[in-house]
Parts: sequence; C-alpha cells; structure tokens
Amino acid sequence: MADCQSLRNTIYEHLKYISAPPENFLVEGQAREGAHYHIIQQGETVWRIANQYGVSLQQLRQANGLGHTNLVKTGQKLVIP
Repeated sequence: MADCQSLRNTIYEHLKYISAPPENFLVEGQAREGAHYHIIQQGETVWRIANQYGVSLQQLRQANGLGHTNLVKTGQKLVIP
C-alpha cells in the first residue's frame, strides 16, 4: 500500500511539471504585465470599446476569453490588449 502511495505522489509531481505552462506563456483571457483595463459602463458595446482603444474586435474578445460573444455586463473589467 505504501508503494502505491509513493507511486501516486511521484505521478502527481510529474503531472504538475508537465501541465505547467512556460513562464512567458499567456493564457487566453490573461492580462500581460502593465496591461490596460476598461470597466464596462452602461450602454457600451465590445465593438465600441475595441474602436475606442484601436484594437480589433477579435483581439479584444481573445484577450478577455469572450469567444464569439459580444455579451458583457456593466461593471465588467476588460483587458485591453
């Protein structure tokens, strides 16, 4: 039984190493250091915010993990890529 536990611990340690992204890897929806943010105000749209900051709609969606949706809520914080 102790051998099984030891093997299980070894496997978990290796999985943590394998599944950890490189330090400079940017996950979709994750902000870069020094990134700019925008807090959604009532009536604003993703398209309008993208135009305001000079980024494409696709870039803004990708940086915030929005997929193909334009749905945002008042008070939501968006990363400006």
